Amino acid sequence: LFLNAKEGWREEYKELINFFDKKIADSLVYELYFKEKFYEDRIYPEPKEYLLEVVSQHLKPINYDRWAELYWKKQLEEKLSRKENEEMKKLTEENIQIIQKVVRKLRNDADVQKWIEKIKNHEWVKIIAGGPR
Repeated sequence: LFLNAKEGWREEYKELINFFDKKIADSLVYELYFKEKFYEDRIYPEPKEYLLEVVSQHLKPINYDRWAELYWKKQLEEKLSRKENEEMKKLTEENIQIIQKVVRKLRNDADVQKWIEKIKNHEWVKIIAGGPR
């Protein structure tokens, strides 16, 4: 939500957004719905959320609520105090740094990549994603 809030960011942070949407979120949804099938097809040792387990170890909260409050105040009232502008700038920088750090950790985690690969290579997921069968 944070990276999609500003239209200009969608292009600037396209790689981060796509990573979260296409690699992480999509794979987590497939895991949620198909973990029993993954177990049945012997790509999972048990019918549980392995990817969620390893991804959740890396997630860090950002201060979205306060940032959004300031963002929408600026959009609706067209003005923030100098202090609010400074706070919003600081929150923006902190949030982006946290997101970038989390993405780096997820990309470098061999277990995250292993589970994504297993999920993406499953026949049902390939059909749903429209990839080669």
